[in-house]
Amino acid sequence: MFSDGLSQTLVVQPVKRGISNILIKDIRFTNPAIPIYGIGPGRGTVQLNSYTKPITDVTITGIVIDDTPLVGIVVGPDKVSILNSTIRGTGQHGIYLSVANDVIIEGN
Repeated sequence: MFSDGLSQTLVVQPVKRGISNILIKDIRFTNPAIPIYGIGPGRGTVQLNSYTKPITDVTITGIVIDDTPLVGIVVGPDKVSILNSTIRGTGQHGIYLSVANDVIIEGN
């Protein structure tokens, strides 16, 4: 579990095979301006990259993103739910959908 006030980004990018059934829950990102390279290039605070291998069935719930020059959440995979989260003070988009299908955005 990540600590409250995480100042780095979270990038999910499978390399060897696809992944599914991911839960990202109850994380507060405070001024996350430091992309984590090596896991995958990031332009979003929470970024799901499915252009190398597929990612499906992702739930993002209860996260808070405060004050970032980046995009809040970048969504590439299919079957993603973004629920009960707060995104404020982004320098770009709050949520950016990139070739994503079957996306639910609710209670944010």
